[in-house]
Amino acid sequence: MPTSLNTINLIRTKTSSSPQLDAIEASVRRSAYIGVAAFLCIGVIMAIVYYLFYFENLKLQKEKTQLIDRINAEKNKEGLLIAIKDRTRIVQKAMGSQKPWTKTLDLVATFASPPTLSSLSVDEQNKVVLGAKAGSLDEVLYMVNTIIVHTKENRIKNPQLISFQLGKNGEVEATISFFALF
Repeated sequence: MPTSLNTINLIRTKTSSSPQLDAIEASVRRSAYIGVAAFLCIGVIMAIVYYLFYFENLKLQKEKTQLIDRINAEKNKEGLLIAIKDRTRIVQKAMGSQKPWTKTLDLVATFASPPTLSSLSVDEQNKVVLGAKAGSLDEVLYMVNTIIVHTKENRIKNPQLISFQLGKNGEVEATISFFALF
């Protein structure tokens, strides 16, 4: 085929080459095919590994979000439980420091109960002040004697007659104080 300057022949014409060059050319071609195949396999494997890690990451993010939501939901309960626990400690402390006033009130009831007992007060030093109205002087003497007995039995201490009034009709009003012993 004649060639002119205006035409380019891209088809390779068979040239004589040595068998060694043909072998080298064939092995280079094979190496290129193997390299392309290896590159494609590695690319596919990397894509698969990427998607596995991607979906695992999505799963972990979803689980993290669920756990954060659960923690936020339980936060209010935890706050309430801590508040209840603190209040329980306060109540236990109050109950531990509470004095057995029922025994003292039962003791007062042995010598002055309503309607004779008109008032009763207690202060921080365990001082009991009671007011009594009696129909006669004998009732007041009975109260005083009973208080003296309780003092000797170490149930109360330091009894004092604070005030004593005798009315025109024989009615007696007395105010007595003592310290309760527990």
